[in-house]
Parts: sequence; C-alpha cells; structure tokens
Amino acid sequence: AMADELGDTFFDSLLQSRVLDVALPRLTADTTSPWWHRQGGSGEETRAQIVADAWRASLAHLREQFGDDPAAWQWGRAHTLTHTHPLGQQQPLAWLLNAGPYAAPGSHEVPNNLSHKIGPAPWQVVYGPSTRRLVDLADASTALGSNPVGQSGVPFDPHYADQAAGHVLGV
Repeated sequence: AMADELGDTFFDSLLQSRVLDVALPRLTADTTSPWWHRQGGSGEETRAQIVADAWRASLAHLREQFGDDPAAWQWGRAHTLTHTHPLGQQQPLAWLLNAGPYAAPGSHEVPNNLSHKIGPAPWQVVYGPSTRRLVDLADASTALGSNPVGQSGVPFDPHYADQAAGHVLGV
C-alpha cells in the first residue's frame, strides 16, 4: 500500500523505522485511506484488493523460498541467527569464525526479541538480547548467565561459541 507512493528509497527507510508499529494498525483500520490507491492505477482499488494481491505475492514468495508444501514452512528455516565475527564478513573466514546460522525463534515485540528487518524472506536476525541472566533475588550468589556466543571470544578455543546454540533458544 505504501511502496508505490514512497518509492524504493523512502519505503526502505520506512521499513527500517519504528513508524510502522503505529502506522500499519491505523492504515488497516481505514478502508478509505488514499494509501490504498495504486500510483498510476485506476483509483478504484480497495483495501481488500491490495491486501489480496499482497497475500498472493507473499504466498508465491514463500513457495519460491521454501517449496510448495506449506506444512514444511518452518519459522526457523526462514528466521536465522548468525553471530558474525568482524573478519567473518568475507569468505573463507566466515566459515571459520562465524557462529551459526541457528534456527531462531522469536521475532519483534515478543519476549525472545530476536528481531529481523521487515521485507522478503529469509529473515536474518539483526538484533536481540546481549545477555541472558537468571537471578534468585534471595541468593544472588547463585545467579546464572550466558552471552550470545561463548565465554572465550577467542576463535578455535573450545569455548569460542559454546553458548550460541542455547542462547538463541533462550536457555
């Protein structure tokens, strides 16, 4: 509904902002909003037509990405987390230094806030919790904690990424 009016650059900026959290509920509630009309269209488009077109395009995209069987579409195949080492942004170092990809539960605005950019699948996690802690306030000395990757921070050390799989699951 908004991409054709805003153009690629402004629409991408919108997708990266928190404005959508407020704008989308307001837009979907207003059947007469001018946003529902396509630029260059007949001016007769309705919210129902735009949503139906988006639904069909989404299903086609998911089939292309994950196959024809919707029962096989698993969130963890589409939503993944890779802990990228600064040098791991280039191959072959990525294979050696990055931890992941891990199937990631969670999403935006949920307790396990492993969030991703809005847009086409796949959805790589772009931010999440920096640590996990369990603290018994009656005995703080028994507190447990983990960080997103591992304890050592030293590549090839056995503890370099030993907490990554549990951290992504909220363990």
